[in-house]
Amino acid sequence: MPPELQGSIPPHLHVYDVLLPNGIRVNAAQTKLFVTDTPEVNNAVGSWASNAIYVYDIDDNGFLGNKRMFGLTTNGISGRDSC
Repeated sequence: MPPELQGSIPPHLHVYDVLLPNGIRVNAAQTKLFVTDTPEVNNAVGSWASNAIYVYDIDDNGFLGNKRMFGLTTNGISGRDSC
């Protein structure tokens, strides 16, 4: 991302892209965004929630693309400690 844009254009996720984003992190090079979804808890958030950790590429203009699964959490509720 160009230095003049750093901190001025936050990455945006579509409302249906990740159900309950949690544990959002950017790598040190600011080229990848990691987002942990929160799984269903007592059927409170819907059956499509997951325990997946997704990674997006951040392009030179700060926009997200190329979403893919990075991994799955296995214990408890996925969150900030998962990324």
